[in-house]
Parts: sequence; C-alpha cells; structure tokens
Amino acid sequence: ICVRTCDGYFFPIAYSSSPGLFDRDFKACQAMCPGTEVELYHHRVPDEETDAMISSVSGEPYTELASAFLYRDPDYQRASSCQCNPPKDFRVI
Repeated sequence: ICVRTCDGYFFPIAYSSSPGLFDRDFKACQAMCPGTEVELYHHRVPDEETDAMISSVSGEPYTELASAFLYRDPDYQRASSCQCNPPKDFRVI
C-alpha cells in the first residue's frame, strides 16, 4: 500500500507482494506521487484490514503515523504539495 505521509491517504500498489519486491513497489509508489513524501506499507490480504498496515521500512503500524487517516477529516485542507499527480507517460525503472 502506498501512503502519502502528509495526509495518510493510501492506495494499493500490488495485491500480492513479498519483502523481496518491496523495493520495486516503493519505486512505483514514488513514481505515482512525485515530489510528495510517501512510504510503503503492507498487511495480510484478506485476513487484515488497512488499519493493520505496517511500514515496510520502520515496522511501525500505520495507526502510529502522525497523519494516519487525516485525509478523512472533513475539515482537513490538503496542501498543494500533498498530492499524487504523476506526469504523463511515467515509468518505473
């Protein structure tokens, strides 16, 4: 799961992956949100929900991220620097 650390918004990168593929998945995550800090998280599918995600780098739970679920707050105003707008025709190498 790709997580924008600025507001906790997340989206899937790969349905089935393994630690050996996390580097590839992180690069895809970065390519989808250029210029925005992102982190790769994972959880067991279908046994766990996204609130059980764990950082692939630090091992910290998503729920301990300061911005976890911030994007859900109806009063939250997302900064223009907190977005995922990849340029057209991007690719992961």
